[in-house]
Amino acid sequence: MLEVTNLKVHFTTRQGTGRAVDGVSFHLDRGETLGLVGESGCGKSITALSIIGLHPRPASRIVSGEIELDGESILTLSKREMRKVRGERISMILQDPLTSLNPVLTIGKQVGEPLRLHRNMDKAASRNRVIELLRQLHIPEPETKLDDHPHQFSGGMRQRVVGAISLAADPDLLIADEPTTALDVTIQAAFLAHLKAVQRARGLAILFITHDFSIIAKMCDRVAVMYAGKIVETGPTAELLSSPQHPYTKALLESVPSVDRGTERLNSIGGSPPSIYDLPKGCTFEPRCSYAMDRCRESYPLQFDIGDDHSASCWLLE
Repeated sequence: MLEVTNLKVHFTTRQGTGRAVDGVSFHLDRGETLGLVGESGCGKSITALSIIGLHPRPASRIVSGEIELDGESILTLSKREMRKVRGERISMILQDPLTSLNPVLTIGKQVGEPLRLHRNMDKAASRNRVIELLRQLHIPEPETKLDDHPHQFSGGMRQRVVGAISLAADPDLLIADEPTTALDVTIQAAFLAHLKAVQRARGLAILFITHDFSIIAKMCDRVAVMYAGKIVETGPTAELLSSPQHPYTKALLESVPSVDRGTERLNSIGGSPPSIYDLPKGCTFEPRCSYAMDRCRESYPLQFDIGDDHSASCWLLE
């Protein structure tokens, strides 16, 4: 359904040219959930924003690559055509619900906007559907909340409202960028269960961006691990979590708390991701990698196939 091929997104600022997304490729089938994981600053959100044409401009631009939705290139669409795609075919839950919502418009108007634009619903039908959506996302007494404004909601409730907006027009693809960050544990479980139910009923494809491996294990069919603008490993969720092949994937998983380790001190990854304006010549993870070799400093590793739909970019696999 979604095919991203060799996508490159560069930022041009006073610091120079930064390679925020540096040759990313992945696919997503209808009814499938792909998890995109990695540390902050690795290019996950910029990848997602580029898919729907909302990457920050004029600072950033897509310099090469292809993005196809059901076989149609969406990079060639005009601004007017892209506005029809957003909300109706592709929808996104942004990371910060407070900045996603318009502070001067009521919740009812904002959740109802996709219904009026993409489903041509009248005021009465739109109101009823908005109430239904808010109730499904566990917002109490939704009938009384329609005329409230975002500042009258808690952070968790605002996140649920953003979720209702994203699902309002029944999109084919949902991009969820840290959608559970502001939710408590019980509401998080209910929200994820609702996403799964919608996915089963409509064949919804989901690109799920998160740092939480427990959510990855619960929600995702496949996982793509991203570092410094590149996907370094991708594979089926169960296989990748049980048998990670790239040193970065291993390091991420070793830093996750586990009941099996008891009070053992957690491992940490030394250093931090490189600046997009000063990426290493060879493997971008080499300065932090305990397995680094001379070859790693000279050239970026090829992508090696490990198993069925499981691959990683590391010279150790040669």
